[in-house]
Amino acid sequence: MGPESVVEQTGFGSLRNILGPRWSIVSLTEEEFMKNRIARTSKAFTLIELLVVIAIIAILAAILFPVFAQAKAAAKKTSCLSNFKQLGLATTMYANDNDDRLVYTGDNGGFWAWYPSENCSYGVCHQGFLDTGAFQNWGAELYPYVKSLGLFICPSVQKITGVPYGFSAYPGAGNTNYSLNGAVVGAPMTSMSAPASTITLWSSDGVTVDAYMQPTIFNVNSSNNNTLITVNGTPACNGIDINWMGEAHGNGDNFSYADGHAKFQVHTQVKFKDFGISSDVYDWHNNGSTVPNTTGLTDISINPSYWQTWGICDLTAIN
Repeated sequence: MGPESVVEQTGFGSLRNILGPRWSIVSLTEEEFMKNRIARTSKAFTLIELLVVIAIIAILAAILFPVFAQAKAAAKKTSCLSNFKQLGLATTMYANDNDDRLVYTGDNGGFWAWYPSENCSYGVCHQGFLDTGAFQNWGAELYPYVKSLGLFICPSVQKITGVPYGFSAYPGAGNTNYSLNGAVVGAPMTSMSAPASTITLWSSDGVTVDAYMQPTIFNVNSSNNNTLITVNGTPACNGIDINWMGEAHGNGDNFSYADGHAKFQVHTQVKFKDFGISSDVYDWHNNGSTVPNTTGLTDISINPSYWQTWGICDLTAIN
């Protein structure tokens, strides 16, 4: 069998019609053709080699996937911190436009409105904290200064659904997981003794329609000319050390402060006085004992939510 017949049998003959007289550049003897075919066949992976490759890929994946997850979490944390920074600056601008006072929340029949949707029909505010039926709230007050609903949501926090106050998917609805420190509601910035360490905003553990206020300021007393319930004439704040606040990023959270800056803080390093608590903190869950306002918040993993932790909120007396 000559070179030409080998080409014909192997399918190379068709090239002769295309290449013309120069078709011989692909001419092979039968012996050369078989050698090339065997050489190509011998390059295939064996089963053991494939298993080794798969094992190496699995090991690399086990090493790299946690790194990728950590990088993703760090990116979300940074994005959340940027939100706090912009909302903190919006808070400052709001104060500049409102006689140097920080944002207000609504009056719920003589009580400061803890969550805005309480005023909506059946507790459902389709437009979230921007709903016309919602109580006045810090989210609606700050929105005109940022004009971005995305800034009110931390990408690390899950949406709460299936409840009246849960996340609203209506177009243009205001949803957030951030909360206003009740101690600073309507507070004049010029009277603060420590604006750089006084928290204005922090996080809850779920995105809902409500721009919460937490801790709450001891309620406005409807039977006493709508004045604050006070201790020796000074307002008090309640619900400071609770386990669903300040833990959006593992062992801590981002916070914005009255002077406009924002930073990440480990949960247990946040002091009661950072919320504007000027007195000792009363803990009704611990036999009514008190702790100094320099005490840090309780570790989330062992905190059953100390709702009845409260103290006097005198922003002029923080040192």
